[in-house]
Amino acid sequence: MKQPETLEELGYRIDDPENPPPKDGTQILLRQDSYGYFLGWYDTNVSRLRQQGIAPSFPWAFIDKDFDQDCEINGFQEGPNGPTHWMPLPKPPKGE
Repeated sequence: MKQPETLEELGYRIDDPENPPPKDGTQILLRQDSYGYFLGWYDTNVSRLRQQGIAPSFPWAFIDKDFDQDCEINGFQEGPNGPTHWMPLPKPPKGE
């Protein structure tokens, strides 16, 4: 059996009305065509976004790792420059 190789093969389009992404702060896997894959979430809390240095017009927050290995919270706009696909995170393994 062929394993899915891309999020497009196993995820949902961000604009799919039948499988919309959660917009309640739930962490999901996002894909943005120009930049790749990110752990992200939708956040409309303007004051929290501003505290994190993100403009309120960029509600798709995500963990961004830059070239010098630092991580920061960044944001994408909705629409053509924003994420294109999403999928739920896998469930953690069951403990014994």
